[in-house]
Amino acid sequence: MKIHVAVTGESLPLSLVVGPGDEHDSKRFKEVVDSIRVRCGKGRPRTRPSEVAGDSAYDTKDIRMYLRRSIKTNIPLTSGIGVGRGMEDPTSSI
Repeated sequence: MKIHVAVTGESLPLSLVVGPGDEHDSKRFKEVVDSIRVRCGKGRPRTRPSEVAGDSAYDTKDIRMYLRRSIKTNIPLTSGIGVGRGMEDPTSSI
């Protein structure tokens, strides 16, 4: 069993999702972000954070596309994936 938690910059919990232990962390990312509800005065609760920080396990195309619209992303790029991610093309000549 894995517990996935979204927290504030002060480490206060915003949302919590429990998933199977053998599942990759990135599989529950959208569910954790979608379950954020923060009351701030009158009106609807805030549901979208302004920025998301995470480790390189969350560097997937799906997550970056999901966050692209309105959330600033602070997730390091995974090195060693291929050309365009800091590696040279192995087929190029010197």
